[in-house]
Amino acid sequence: MSEEDRRISLVLEWIRTELEKHGFETRTNVAVEGRSVKHVLDIVAEMSPLPNSRLVLGVVIARNRLGVEDIEKFSAWLNELPIDKLIVVPTQGIDGSAISLASEVGIDVVAVPEDILQRIEKGVSISEELAVHVEPLIKVENIVDEVRKKVYGGLLRKHHAHLDRLVLCFVPTYIVRVELPKRGLLSEATEVVEGYVVVDALMGYPVVRKGKGFDIDKEIGSLLDVSPEALNVLRIVSEEGSVEIGAIASRLGMDRGSVKVQLEDLMNRSLVDLYGDLVELRSLDLDKFLNIDEMLEKTGAKLSKGLPKPSRGIVVLEPRKHVSRLRDLIEALSGKVLDEKVLFLPIYVALIVERRNGVVHEKTYAFSAIDGSELEGYTAILAEPDIVEAIKRVESLIPPETVETKNSNRKNHR
Repeated sequence: MSEEDRRISLVLEWIRTELEKHGFETRTNVAVEGRSVKHVLDIVAEMSPLPNSRLVLGVVIARNRLGVEDIEKFSAWLNELPIDKLIVVPTQGIDGSAISLASEVGIDVVAVPEDILQRIEKGVSISEELAVHVEPLIKVENIVDEVRKKVYGGLLRKHHAHLDRLVLCFVPTYIVRVELPKRGLLSEATEVVEGYVVVDALMGYPVVRKGKGFDIDKEIGSLLDVSPEALNVLRIVSEEGSVEIGAIASRLGMDRGSVKVQLEDLMNRSLVDLYGDLVELRSLDLDKFLNIDEMLEKTGAKLSKGLPKPSRGIVVLEPRKHVSRLRDLIEALSGKVLDEKVLFLPIYVALIVERRNGVVHEKTYAFSAIDGSELEGYTAILAEPDIVEAIKRVESLIPPETVETKNSNRKNHR
């Protein structure tokens, strides 16, 4: 995702949140059919202010500077589509003449407040009310012993490697309680199941059980990177249960080849199955995701409200992906989001520095601060350059081990 796309995504999320505060039900990237036309709106918001009444708003984000010709186009949309109001949000400014015309034709132009834009520029913000974190159980000394075994008792001992620093990272995780329809294997009957979808907020990978603890599963890829085009295909498959590729292509106005590209992406994420020209819904297996209550019970770990407090040796990472992408996926599966939290999981990250052939290499290892297990899945995403830089900016929980202390520790491990 480009920086501009990320910014647009955050603007959309702010608008969506504001509408939901006022009782609207919202959907994003919706293809709305009108009189012999179809247009894609960034947000469709609906509510029932009175019994037997329905108010429908359409929202369009203007990626370029708004001019008169743009307002004329959107005026035609307002007349053609079954919506009561069209709201246009400029992100690159608007001409004065366009503002006057918009007022005349009944289109609302809404600018994002400057303070909101400043917050958006800083990235994804987390509400203290939605945040919870797990207190670490494992002591630093236990993790240091595990790291030293790797450095001084394994392959790394052949090189000039040493433990440079060790920090405690609180890694953001989205926990969303959902209702999803589930079709029976032997009948057409559909039941609604309730459970949790848990993904890491850095890359969007599912967070799953591992022993008494947790890790991420990269097999099906990120659940926060499903494209809008793939979500549109998924909505149709979810509505029908099983449907032919040709029918999808006809409804979306796409060619079969383009539909197949999106279906392959959905197949790789285990969301649909493809049998020749027939597509069937798989949905999400809620049983595979981490059950936080079960983990707390098994390990005795404590859950605390609010954001973890940064201090010496502690890094609180911010989400890179927005939870709205997960909401869009659940909605495309004909599901419903009941509740959501941002959970910060405690993970020790060790930075190992080694010298090979005169070149310095850095390697990271991740360990659960709940049960002490090595987290191979998290090791990969916590090795991202910007995360490593964030780790380097924080004072280590232990002093850096020089070559001299390394040799001493190696003797102690023999």
